[in-house]
Amino acid sequence: MDVKEMSEADLKVTSSRGVWDKEGILDFAKELNESYPGKVLGMPLETIGNNEGFFNKFYRGTKKIKYIAYYCKKHLTEAFRSLEINADVRTTKNTLLVSLRSQAQPVEEEDTEE
Repeated sequence: MDVKEMSEADLKVTSSRGVWDKEGILDFAKELNESYPGKVLGMPLETIGNNEGFFNKFYRGTKKIKYIAYYCKKHLTEAFRSLEINADVRTTKNTLLVSLRSQAQPVEEEDTEE
């Protein structure tokens, strides 16, 4: 019999419900904002061929969950909000769409002395 010690994180992954890698999603949102400011991006929700999907990359669990599109959108939207990044996240049947709005710099008014 093969017996090994497991961490708390391993236990959560092997239980009936998985967990979302929220730190990974935050890092991913930062990376998107830095690499593609003002762009519209599309990525697969689930892995198709060699293209790793958002769900497969950031969900740690043994079973596929219901409402994948909803939860992927929800977690990515929350990441952008917590980072105060102005972005729209939408889903289609198999794709996660992200529209990163360019960050407008506030205009400072100069006081002129006469």
